[in-house]
Amino acid sequence: MRLEDFLETAAKKAVFARGQMILSAGAQATAAYLVIKGQIEIFKAMKDREAVVATLGPGEILGEMALLRYDTYTLSARASADTAVYIITPEILHEQMRLAHPLLKLLISTLVERVHTMNELLIDLDSAGHGG
Repeated sequence: MRLEDFLETAAKKAVFARGQMILSAGAQATAAYLVIKGQIEIFKAMKDREAVVATLGPGEILGEMALLRYDTYTLSARASADTAVYIITPEILHEQMRLAHPLLKLLISTLVERVHTMNELLIDLDSAGHGG
């Protein structure tokens, strides 16, 4: 089954206007989002500025790490153009993880933890270097 076919039946869609916040750093993860069309800026808010760390477009996903880890979002995201997304709920994600082969589960959980550790280190280094 194609990913789009699965999401059309399993997930809801949402539309965000340009400038609208999608998720905020520090908030409990309630969903991941797969971009259907449009563009999303991933950014870190600092005392006197915002640092855009990524720009995502169609086919890209955000919020997945926090959702997999039952954690809070590390960075914030807003639509930088009118944007449509699939909303991937914890139920959808964890059901797919339950159905996955044990080797894939191990690989995914290992990668998630490693990426999370590296992200935390990079955020700490960036904050220390900019007085953030």
